[in-house]
Amino acid sequence: MERLLVKQVNGLPTLALLGTGLLLCLPSATALGAPEAEFAVKATNGYEISVEGIGAQVTMTVKGRGATATYTVQGRVSPRRLKGRFGNLGRIAMRFQARGKPKRIAPPEGCQGPKRNLSEGVFVGSFRFKGERGYTQLQKKRVPGSVSTGRRWRCGSLEGSGPAAGPGGGLDRLPFWGRIHVLGAFDPKERSVFAAVGFKEVDEIDDTIFLAGTTERHGSMRIGRSALAFARARAFAAAPGLTGATVRPPRPFRGTAVFVRNADGATSWDGPLTVSLPGAEAVPLTGPGFTTDLVRPKSVAEFAALLGRPGL
Repeated sequence: MERLLVKQVNGLPTLALLGTGLLLCLPSATALGAPEAEFAVKATNGYEISVEGIGAQVTMTVKGRGATATYTVQGRVSPRRLKGRFGNLGRIAMRFQARGKPKRIAPPEGCQGPKRNLSEGVFVGSFRFKGERGYTQLQKKRVPGSVSTGRRWRCGSLEGSGPAAGPGGGLDRLPFWGRIHVLGAFDPKERSVFAAVGFKEVDEIDDTIFLAGTTERHGSMRIGRSALAFARARAFAAAPGLTGATVRPPRPFRGTAVFVRNADGATSWDGPLTVSLPGAEAVPLTGPGFTTDLVRPKSVAEFAALLGRPGL
């Protein structure tokens, strides 16, 4: 799950986390008793790469410059080994060497389950990665990390599992639904999505969240790329009655876009708006392929539909 550093203002962190998870199409958890291995390391050009392996699934997350890319593949994860191949971009084949005795760790707040065993140590072997068009790269033989074993905790999630079960879990009970205004634009062919979320009428919050992302497959590897940015309300100017809007997001976005809803119900979405994502520069976020709407969503499901993720 994305560990986002976002403003601690009412519902902004929760909604940003929800939106980013939807854009990245975060894979569901694997078997409850599967071992988990993880580590993080600095890469070139200001990026950080973290690797998480759970059961037979390995996910590499690259963060930097206001954007994120995740690469998910099938691999091998055990208390002693971590293996995965990321197409022609790189591979990981490492052994875990524990240091000291395992720790017993309790579930964090909001999660349920027995204590897990956490072993800290070092991964030894080979880890190399070179991003598309060389946007970042690294080659490591040793990295510190950890492996945890035991039954996985049950926590509230985007799918609503855990204590707050239901169509939207506890997220549907957040106070801002029906009061925020959201512009969502989704291109099903290119698998590109953009969203602007305005909080101006929620407890006098003068903020806007901008989200964008793409998803793709290369063989068995899934790649999700996303960007998240905050700005003042003036960066997302919506007309009365939500008949139109203009967006001017900050970096990593570039350009502006205009949404218009005509009297006959037809809509247009135009402008030179793009976003720079890890491994994908200047991704267009407007054009005839986009389905666009401007609404006040009343639930997680309505918000998800705007991002091309119906049936959350």
